[in-house]
Parts: sequence; C-alpha cells; structure tokens
Amino acid sequence: MSPPLVTIAIPFVNNDETLPDAVRSVFAQTFQNWELLLVNDGSQDRSLAFARSLNDPRVSVISDGHNRGLPARLNQIAQLARGEFLARMDADDLMHPCRIAEQVSYLQINPDIDVVGSALWTINEHSVLIAQRGCQPARFSVAGALKNCPFMHPAIMGRTAWFLRNPYNEAYRRFQDGELFLRAMMAGDGRYGHLERLLFFYREPSDFDARKLIANYHSRRQLAWKFGPQVVGVISTGKLIAQSYLKQFLWRIATCCHQQQRLFALRNEPLSDSQREDGERAIQQIRGYNLPTQAIFTEPLAA
Repeated sequence: MSPPLVTIAIPFVNNDETLPDAVRSVFAQTFQNWELLLVNDGSQDRSLAFARSLNDPRVSVISDGHNRGLPARLNQIAQLARGEFLARMDADDLMHPCRIAEQVSYLQINPDIDVVGSALWTINEHSVLIAQRGCQPARFSVAGALKNCPFMHPAIMGRTAWFLRNPYNEAYRRFQDGELFLRAMMAGDGRYGHLERLLFFYREPSDFDARKLIANYHSRRQLAWKFGPQVVGVISTGKLIAQSYLKQFLWRIATCCHQQQRLFALRNEPLSDSQREDGERAIQQIRGYNLPTQAIFTEPLAA
C-alpha cells in the first residue's frame, strides 16, 4: 500500500471528553489521503480505550504507558510519520473540514515553503465560538520569534523532512514551539507561510489553568536569556524579560479575580457574521460525523 500524502498526529493525555470530536474533525476532512497517529502520553481515563476502538486502517494508536511530555511525543511523531506532510493538532481542538486540503494545496503550490499555519477560531469548553485570531498577514523574523511564536502551534502543517531536521527541544515542556522556530530561523533552515482563512478551532476553556501560562512565561524568559543578547541586544532583552514578569503578574491577578477571559480577549478579534456562520456550520458537520468505532463508543463522550 502506498504511503499517505499527509500524516495527521494527535498526542493525547486524559482527553476522553474532547478526543472523539477531534478525531471526528479528521474524518470529516474533504481531503482523505491521510493517516492518523493517535499517540497516548500516559492517559488514565478512557482516552486510550476510545482510540483503540477506532476501526479504520488509516488510524494507528501508539501507547507505551509513559508520560513523556508533548515535545518528546512530537519528535516521536515525526519519526513515525509516513506522509510527505505532517499536520499538528491537539486533542482538545477541531479542524475545519477544508483545513488539510487547503494547507496541502498551499505547500504543493509553494515548494519553497516548509511550514504553513492558518487563522483560527477560539472556542470554549462547550465548542461555542468566542472570537478569531490570525486573519491578518503574518510576518516572520528572528526578532519577532523571540517575542512570540510566529505560528499558532496546533494549526501548522509542514514538510515531514523539515521536522526531522529540526526536532523539538525536549527540555522545553512549555513554549517548545517558540524555541523550535526561533532556533530554526537563526540557523536559516526553513521558509514559512500563513493562510489568513479560518481553518482551525482552538479551545480556550473558561477554567484555564493559569499555572500552564505562567510556566510558558518562564520558558520564554529562558529563551530570551539564551538568544536575546545576540538577536536584539542586551537592553532589549532586559525589556523583554521585564515585560514577561509584568504579564505573569497580571495573569496571577486576573486568575485570583476570575477575569482570565478578559486577558484572553486582548489576543483575539471579534467574529463577523459570515465567520460565525461558517464556524457554526463546520462544528455541526464535525459533530454529526459517525465514527467507525465499536458500539460502546458510538455516542459522543462530550455533550
């Protein structure tokens, strides 16, 4: 059997409420020449049982019983991928049915591009649309990557060969995407693109664990200390680190006051009527897809 053109990979750990709809969004794609790698990172809930219940030859379940962390799993995925292209996705997110087709088309039309991202909807824990992000042209620079990851990480697709040349640094349990792209840009390895069309649903639950975001800021400061002086100079590096501490402090205050969504809103843009209609239609299509599973898992695990 010939290898698929695209490898879609979903690492998961204790995601039994969201993983079924994430997988539905894969099966609902207009582009069907894919393989799906479901990589268990030590789940203790029904996630692994659900993954193993899928009855489709394009689906592979990888489970070693350990919790190794996202960067290690992403490197494992690149080693296992058989597709020319590798698509990222997290177990609590969804893909628009046209996502894979449009990103594949972009990479085929632009053979000099190694990684492409897309704009995305933000959704809450009930898959209700909140806002949008990334519908503007993207700018890729080393200095910009030092401040923020140039991509919305789960929404990227790239050439598998690029991910093999540029593995994630497993020491960065948080902000591993920012570290990867900054390192690759500084080495001059890769060219990057961005689709301004909304092709992904990124979940921002109202009970977001601020400890993860605080750990993210810690990793960003590590990156700034490591690369900042040679990229933007010592003074600008100091400013970046000071800003990071300030943002971390604001998140602590917002968490104590249960106002995290106000800070999330600063990163997002409001939805137009057409964007909302397209998103709601896509979610309805995804959630209505009947997966090829054993009987015990034929109903959604999440309401």
